[in-house]
Amino acid sequence: MEFQVVFFHADGDSQEPDCPLLATSPFQIGIADLTVFGSFWMFVDPTESLDRKGVTPMNQAKIIATCIIVTALGGAVLLTGCRSTETKHEADVPEGGYLAVAKPNSPEAAGAKVVLLNYELVKRIAVDKPVTARRDQTGRLSVQAGLRNRTNHETVQVQVQTVFFDDSGRALYTDIGSEAAWQTLAIAPNQTVYYSQTALTPEATQYTVRVRLTKQPLSTDVNR
Repeated sequence: MEFQVVFFHADGDSQEPDCPLLATSPFQIGIADLTVFGSFWMFVDPTESLDRKGVTPMNQAKIIATCIIVTALGGAVLLTGCRSTETKHEADVPEGGYLAVAKPNSPEAAGAKVVLLNYELVKRIAVDKPVTARRDQTGRLSVQAGLRNRTNHETVQVQVQTVFFDDSGRALYTDIGSEAAWQTLAIAPNQTVYYSQTALTPEATQYTVRVRLTKQPLSTDVNR
């Protein structure tokens, strides 16, 4: 005697297994493979047959009933597990509002004169000399920073901007259109490029030069 279960996909198409449900003993269900049909699951053992000596019709009926029960319970457990996972995930997300991440020990927050905004720049850009700052004839603060390309074969393309602050630490020129523009610099291998920026008004007393990597660094190494 052979027994098959027909499973249906979500679209209504039926799927018949190639292998019958089989038993390794009159009262045991062999679990050798796990086959998925749509959203339903079936345990199959493709190595043995129900139709063999010693398996009575009564035992075959018990095996068939056990197969149906195991399949139904397995599907219920899987569906319950999926729902539990979704519910748990939703429960892990608390209601807002949320506190912003604060890094008071970061270089920029600590008042560093030059800040590299990308980790990749640590190996590519060096600032060998302290940034120089002076006031021009109109009393405005002017800064200059030397940026050296540390690599031997790569032209590093960066953008540089200076943020100016007053005596209280308030950032200046933050209105749209008044902030300092990002200047794009292409620095050849082992070259030092000097970047300069002047504040718009004399009230600027502090500053931070910010350097970020552009999306596509340029390379001058013809052998690479």
